[in-house]
Amino acid sequence: MLRLARSASMNCYLYEPNAGEGWEARASLIQQSLPFSDPCTLRLIYKNSITLNKDPALQQQGKVQLERLIRNFQLLDDMLERASQGDQAAVQQVPKILDDAIETNAGFEATILACLGL
Repeated sequence: MLRLARSASMNCYLYEPNAGEGWEARASLIQQSLPFSDPCTLRLIYKNSITLNKDPALQQQGKVQLERLIRNFQLLDDMLERASQGDQAAVQQVPKILDDAIETNAGFEATILACLGL
């Protein structure tokens, strides 16, 4: 599940790779640490869709949703990592954090669709 959460986060935050991580994940982590480009797919989606809509309130809403979604993925990653190491408190928190991430993702998607006029 940790691998799936990291994949869903679309390269938007750094994490310590596990021994089982493939070369793609390691290459992405290296790219993230360089100042040349932003590999975060969610930020790229936000930047590209926001250019199609000049409503400042919608742009701000998208920015807030994006930051919240990335934070939720980071928190989910942390809890899954701790749960995989046997932390029972983390195991109990994972369902709620996963639900929060899903809800935030839906809000981000709705904002992007609004920016695109869909």
